[in-house]
Amino acid sequence: QLEPPAVVALSGGEPLMRNDIIPLLQQFAQEGYRCSLLTNATLITPSIAVQIKEAKRATVQVSLESFDKNVHESIRGKNTFEQTMEGIRNLMGAGCRLRLSFTPTKLNIDTFEDYVTQARALGIRAIHVCTYTPQGRGNKNQDSLRLDEHQLFEFQILLKKLSKKVQIL
Repeated sequence: QLEPPAVVALSGGEPLMRNDIIPLLQQFAQEGYRCSLLTNATLITPSIAVQIKEAKRATVQVSLESFDKNVHESIRGKNTFEQTMEGIRNLMGAGCRLRLSFTPTKLNIDTFEDYVTQARALGIRAIHVCTYTPQGRGNKNQDSLRLDEHQLFEFQILLKKLSKKVQIL
């Protein structure tokens, strides 16, 4: 029922598990919708990146919890970091509009300043900071992940400071 230029977000799980996700993305973009593809980027090959680029009104949001492999994988699972980084490189190489998605937790909050520095070095212009929502494994592990009020307050101060270096959404 939404009319263009409404935003359509395609997410999951992992939306690229669907064989028809790229044609859907391209169709929404062609009809004038602003599209977001929320992905972990592990399935983005150079060919898929080019197809995403062809959906001219599409932005890709990649979940990357840290540029430290061990920290990222402690949150997103083993053997995900290199695949995610390869997907990011493929998207950047194709010239896709890209932003990173970061969810602050006790495991990665100390890496955020370096995260912004490394994101900028890659040419990333925007970082979407998500609210931690205890779902799936996150529900089971929320005591070791969820920030307390003091940590949240300190993180907000850091966001304000770093927002001068990169767009923080």
